Amino acid sequence: MNKKKHSIVLGLFVVFACIIISILYSRIDYYIVSTESMLPTIKPGNYILVKVFNHDSDPINDNYLLKSRILVIKKPVTEDTVISKGAALDVFVKRCHGIPGDTIRISRKDLVHKVSNLRDQFNKNIFPHDSTIRWSATQFGPLWVPKKGSTILLNAKNIVLYSSIMRYEGASFIQNRGKYFLNGKYVDHYTFKNNYYFFLGDNFYSSEDSRFWGLVPEINLIGKVIKII
Repeated sequence: MNKKKHSIVLGLFVVFACIIISILYSRIDYYIVSTESMLPTIKPGNYILVKVFNHDSDPINDNYLLKSRILVIKKPVTEDTVISKGAALDVFVKRCHGIPGDTIRISRKDLVHKVSNLRDQFNKNIFPHDSTIRWSATQFGPLWVPKKGSTILLNAKNIVLYSSIMRYEGASFIQNRGKYFLNGKYVDHYTFKNNYYFFLGDNFYSSEDSRFWGLVPEINLIGKVIKII
């Protein structure tokens, strides 16, 4: 092997070694996308490289950097509007549409005609899965996204919207004659213990996302997409 070829081989080896080291130490993972929910941005069969969050040593301090970014997440598993910590969680790739403190409003009358299950009518599969909040996939909100440390008043509407989060955060509450008791104590407000997020698929009229699941806790954010292949 002549010196020129030897230099090329050595250079390629160094490049690949650097890539491997960066993957090992930067916590980069990859996924294969199998659905059309992020079309046209991500196509079925595309590989995505993901910078994985380390929630223990590298907490998310600047949520504005996540706004409108594509993330890999675990959706909250809900049953009777209760988020279950123990159930197996599905992994999804979605765009972050709402960060803690945002208010979400969706009005997409232009897309109603495209698919019948997104018609502008109450849908029991739409969050918060309660007929008193008559939202649809195309007419949704306003929904405030909880921020850690923020406080809401307890009333009938807020109980419907946020009771799953309260239970997820360990609160046991009952209503008695218009009053609310959390963990056996009378209260008229609730303070959130975690940050939450709202996600949408780019393929708006063919995406299972926060319109259906509800709000996603910060611990369910796996990482941000840094490359689509």
